[in-house]
Amino acid sequence: MIGIGGTTIEEELTAIQPIVSFAKPIQKKEFQERIDKACQLMQEQNVPALYLHSGKNLFYFTGMKWNASERMVGALLFPNGTLLYIAPEFEKGTIFDFMLIKGSVHGWEEHESPYQLFITLLK
Repeated sequence: MIGIGGTTIEEELTAIQPIVSFAKPIQKKEFQERIDKACQLMQEQNVPALYLHSGKNLFYFTGMKWNASERMVGALLFPNGTLLYIAPEFEKGTIFDFMLIKGSVHGWEEHESPYQLFITLLK
């Protein structure tokens, strides 16, 4: 049976091409552009720092895929573009492995408070 477009259902189904191969991963340049834009807005609005928690926020700005857990993993972004990653000390090597946008990594030991490290880095 010929349809409205002059072809059969079978011809149309055969002509379908997967388009997922056309999707390109976000490149490092775009992550850096996002950081630059955030820094510009932070400067304009006098925001002293932005915390990027593991998960969607950290990935959006840095490209680092790290699932949120009970342990603090994230990054502090400052208006001048400085990026400080925060993670448990035992995860520092893995942070370096997953890091796309460079920054220093600051670790805390299990007996220490990650929040105290956070406050120290903000100072």
